[in-house]
Amino acid sequence: MSKTGAFFGDILHIKPIVSPYEDGVRKMGVARSTKEQVKFAFRRLEQGLMTDQRATLLLEYTDNREWLEKESNRRFEGRFPRVKVILQVMSMTSAVHMGPGTWAIAFLPDNPGRRRAMFETIVRTIKGALMGALYGIFFLGILCELFLFSRASHSEQALGQQP
Repeated sequence: MSKTGAFFGDILHIKPIVSPYEDGVRKMGVARSTKEQVKFAFRRLEQGLMTDQRATLLLEYTDNREWLEKESNRRFEGRFPRVKVILQVMSMTSAVHMGPGTWAIAFLPDNPGRRRAMFETIVRTIKGALMGALYGIFFLGILCELFLFSRASHSEQALGQQP
């Protein structure tokens, strides 16, 4: 956002609502008050979560922890009872650039099917690594036996003994 845009936004009491993406920050909307910001965030949560779905919700604050705690207890936790809410101070870099009164929200839905698939992938990977290690140990054992027996047969032949 440009300095000119920020200046006029402050004069007109218009606050941008932004979201990070791979290619940078995108403007998702605008709000004139914290009440409008909360409504916007609430609509986004309703689009991404079912009421009875488990999820983790991260709320970040700058100088407004008390307000955010009160708002989250009243609105978010009441509407989404299975959501775990984490309150955390916003990073200093973000707070310095966005200023006092800034708050952020992020959520991660708990998807049991996806979690199971991820678990199965991890188990397969570990199993593959262990099997690879076991085959490696087995192969190393065979090589050691071949080396030892071949050395033993060479030393027996050197002594004139038949194997």
